[in-house]
Amino acid sequence: MRRGVNIIGYDRCGKISPRRAFHERHFQLIHEAGFQTVRVNLQAFAHMDAQNGLDPAWLKTLDWVVKNAVANDLTVILDEHDFGFCAEHADTCRTKLLAFWQQVAEAYKMRRRA
Repeated sequence: MRRGVNIIGYDRCGKISPRRAFHERHFQLIHEAGFQTVRVNLQAFAHMDAQNGLDPAWLKTLDWVVKNAVANDLTVILDEHDFGFCAEHADTCRTKLLAFWQQVAEAYKMRRRA
């Protein structure tokens, strides 16, 4: 994975949302700065419905992040980062994490990088 940088999560670039402050040009700038990897810090639990389904609009924005990172020759690490919730609600966290990764795995299983 080599040299990497965190994006989206707590940094000033903004969160995964349609009104983000992180734009396409930022992926190119990251690559030009010599980075090969981006770790996308996600707080996905806030974007789940009562059955732990991820909001389709949120998934569409996540897809935008992944596509732009890959298009700029960046390796992507998806980091579900709801550690505070999980520290206080371990049983619920397990259920939500499983639901999150099942949905994300399904969405990206055919998109492996060559």
